[in-house]
Amino acid sequence: MATDASCNSERASRSRLFRKLFALATAFVAGAVTLIAAQADKTAAIQTGLRLADTYLAQGDLDRAVSEMQRLVDLDPDNIDILYLAQLVYSELADGTLNKLAILAPASARMQQVIAEHLVNSGNLDRAISHYKKCLELDPHLSGVRYELAEALFQNLPSDPTVEAQALAELQTAVKTEGDNSKIECELARIALRQSDREGSLAHYRRALELNPHNPEAQLGLGRMLASDHPQEALKYLRMTVESDPLNGEAHYRLAAVYRKLQRTEEAQKETKLFQEIKLVKAQVAELYREMNKAPPRSIGAQDPDAEPQ
Repeated sequence: MATDASCNSERASRSRLFRKLFALATAFVAGAVTLIAAQADKTAAIQTGLRLADTYLAQGDLDRAVSEMQRLVDLDPDNIDILYLAQLVYSELADGTLNKLAILAPASARMQQVIAEHLVNSGNLDRAISHYKKCLELDPHLSGVRYELAEALFQNLPSDPTVEAQALAELQTAVKTEGDNSKIECELARIALRQSDREGSLAHYRRALELNPHNPEAQLGLGRMLASDHPQEALKYLRMTVESDPLNGEAHYRLAAVYRKLQRTEEAQKETKLFQEIKLVKAQVAELYREMNKAPPRSIGAQDPDAEPQ
């Protein structure tokens, strides 16, 4: 009798275990089916959206095409087909807007600014500078132009003291006529550092961060300058930089160096690896820009330091 009771109890336990396993398996299958169905619905929605946006583009209805592409990018921001069609739609919109501006105001300051910006993007800095100056002749108070001119001057002849003085004058005039902003303060910090004024440079970077706490250039500038003598404080700003701009190669490079200084070897190795991966990806992107006869954006070509961390 005891043996029978023991067998019955064991069978009951196995039965309960089987029911639990069956319930788990059923839930798993149901979840998988739901996930597959959702994925199928998403794929269908993307294909329908792409056809719709393509139709709007062919009909010249850019407002609806842009609206549909924004919806698709939100739905799947890493989808290659969506990104391809998005750049076509936005390029068409930009070209149409530029054509309208050229017809309505061909001799305007804004037209000169647009021409200058296009020349910067193609790497023709001499002509870009000329058009920025024409723009300011037409409208000396046009917001943002003096900052763009100062950047173009720096990129064109970064080691020329005369050019540096011109850029500084443009930035100082911009502060007087437009008011201060974080981007201008970062440029002033760069100039101060080139003039061996470390305290002045630090002050400008701190002011830039006050004006915009999320400016990665200000965060990186402070991290770079504080790394040697105040590594713990530099660590704070460098972490802020990689949070604001995860693909900033120099920030990862500097962060690796600070971690090594603080004897945090494992974290230093992780940041070094990230720096090397980002450097490789940016080199590939820069090569694609060269194949398209375009100058790479500053964020692609100018962030990595000259030497890799050891």
